[in-house]
Amino acid sequence: MLGVPRGGVIVAAPVAASMAAPLNVAVVRKIGHPAHPEFGLGAVAEDGSYWLDPEWAERCGLAGDRLDQILLRLRSEIEAVAARYRRVVPPPRLEGRSVVVVDDGAATGGTLVAVCRALRATGPARLGIALPVASDSAVEALQRVADDLEVLIVPPNFRAVGEWYDRFGQTSEEEVVACLEAASSSL
Repeated sequence: MLGVPRGGVIVAAPVAASMAAPLNVAVVRKIGHPAHPEFGLGAVAEDGSYWLDPEWAERCGLAGDRLDQILLRLRSEIEAVAARYRRVVPPPRLEGRSVVVVDDGAATGGTLVAVCRALRATGPARLGIALPVASDSAVEALQRVADDLEVLIVPPNFRAVGEWYDRFGQTSEEEVVACLEAASSSL
């Protein structure tokens, strides 16, 4: 079970515990729209690979030096965050194993597309995604990259992941580390 930090780890932790499955992280950073950073145009995975929606990248002029600068900054962020998490849990060995990636929801699906593409290179036997909520367009994108996709709610009037939660505050790095430590000690 791989949670996408930060909110996805909080969602994945009780699922992993109920299944007696190991919990780890799939570190990734969203490539946000220049004017609306919460709107994901793509993402960079822990291995440094990235996925970028070509239509949106063209609309926003994300290419060349501008894209290179964004990727350099995000890869640096990922390296720092991954180093902190990897002190608690080592990189998962996924070859030949069934893997489920969990996030707190998907508006565009870009983050999970990048994660799944990177994870495919590690040779899992099956790659699934589990989400509490997602947009129609995210479901469509994720069906192309996962062997299995489970989404509890696909609302026709989806606007944002946060509107489907009673409380949707920012999950801290400390909370993620605490979840990983608790999961590690229970196995």
